[in-house]
Amino acid sequence: MLKISNLSFLYLSQIIFENINLSIDEGMRVALIGDNGSGKTTLLNLIAGELNLRAAMFLYREMLLI
Repeated sequence: MLKISNLSFLYLSQIIFENINLSIDEGMRVALIGDNGSGKTTLLNLIAGELNLRAAMFLYREMLLI
């Protein structure tokens, strides 16, 4: 299970995400689709903890595979 609440992310003063809420239940499969440069990899890096956030809530089960 993965739950994201109120995710906002700015990069070089450009808003990439603003107030995103997302919930993915265990066993669900999802796909991220979008234009090049739309933030798909940035979202995955935020979930993986590769980028720092100022404010957001991430809830996930232990041993989550992305």
